[in-house]
Amino acid sequence: MKELNIKQLILSAARTMLRPVIRVLIHNGVTYSEFCKLAKTLFVEVCANDFGLQGRPTNMSRIATMTGIDRKEVKRVKDALKQADLVEDNQNEQDRLTRILSAWHQDISYVDPNGLPLELPLETDDEAKDFTRLVKAYGGDIPVSTILKELLGSDCIEKTPAGTFRVLKRFYVPANNNPESLLRASSVSSEILNTMFHNLYVVGKEKRARPRFERRASNNAIAIKDVVAFERFVEQEGQALLERVDSWLTDHECDVTAEPTEVVRLGVGAYLIRHDKEKLKVSVNNLPGETHD
Repeated sequence: MKELNIKQLILSAARTMLRPVIRVLIHNGVTYSEFCKLAKTLFVEVCANDFGLQGRPTNMSRIATMTGIDRKEVKRVKDALKQADLVEDNQNEQDRLTRILSAWHQDISYVDPNGLPLELPLETDDEAKDFTRLVKAYGGDIPVSTILKELLGSDCIEKTPAGTFRVLKRFYVPANNNPESLLRASSVSSEILNTMFHNLYVVGKEKRARPRFERRASNNAIAIKDVVAFERFVEQEGQALLERVDSWLTDHECDVTAEPTEVVRLGVGAYLIRHDKEKLKVSVNNLPGETHD
C-alpha cells in the first residue's frame, strides 16, 4: 500500500511537470501519438544509460523489465538512438554564442579603459581587433556570417550608422520566432530537473555527492499592481548575479588545448515565477515572504 501511494505521488508530480511540456507540444502541432513514440524512446534511453548494474550499461532484458517495453522493441529503439542528438549539438552552439558575447564584455582586447565593450568593425586589414577576430577566437568553427546573422536576429548586437557593431547583451537569448528558442527552453528545463533528481536520489546514496544549490522565493499575496516593479527588480538583480557568476567561470576556465584535463559544465540559472491563472490561497504552509528550499 505504501509503495502504491509513492507511485501515485510520483505520477502526480509528473503530471505537474509535464503540463507545461504538453502545452508547448500542442502549441507546435505535436500529437499524442508522436509524444508516445518520444516517451518510449526516452524510457529506453534513460534506462540504458542510468540504470545499469555496477557501472555497466543496462542490458536489453533489464530495460524490458524496468520499462515494460518488449525486448524486440527495445532493440529497435536502441538502434535508432545511435543517431546524433540534435538538442545536445544545438546547446553546444548556444554556449559558443554566449562565450562570444561574454568575451566581448571581459576580454581586455575588446573593452575600453572603463571596461565597456568596444564597437567593432566586421573586419580590418591590420592587427586591430574586429568582430571577425572575436568570433574566430571564441566561436570555434562556426562561420562568422552565421554568428553575425544570429546575433543580429536575436537583438544581442546591433549595427551602428557608422557600420560597426555594438553588443547589447552579455548572454545569448534566441529570438522568440526562432526555433532555437524552443531548444534553449528544453535545455533550461532539463538542467533544472537534473538538479532536482540529483538532490532527491543521488545525495545520500553516493558518499561524495553534495546537494546542488536549488532555492526559490515566492509569495502568494502580491498585488497585481506590483508585478511590473517586481519584474524589473528581478531583471536587475538577476542580471547582476549572472554577470558575477560569468566572471567567476571565466576566471576559472581551463585551456584544454594546452593541457588536456577532465572538464564539466557548470553554471547557474535564474527564472521568474508567476502564477495567476487560478485563485491562489495563502496557507500556513506557504506564508507571505517564505523562502522555499
